[in-house]
Amino acid sequence: MKFQHRGQTEEMFVRLATYFQIWTNHPETVRACFERQGIPEVLELEFIDEYPHVSETIPYGGHDSGWYPVMEELKRRFDALPQL
Repeated sequence: MKFQHRGQTEEMFVRLATYFQIWTNHPETVRACFERQGIPEVLELEFIDEYPHVSETIPYGGHDSGWYPVMEELKRRFDALPQL
């Protein structure tokens, strides 16, 4: 999103769904806007993608295994999503 007025440019970039950047000449206005929306400023913000990605294979243990009911519920919920 870009806004230009009286020779000043304000820009907001959404590069990924979890990040956005704001380039502004008026940071106090942005802070106030975020505050009104309940979005606090966090100076030492950490992001999940700063940590190593780890995955683990869960061995199939049949219908009696602990993950089977969870997987079936997830499938049921996905089937209930609206079709695009």
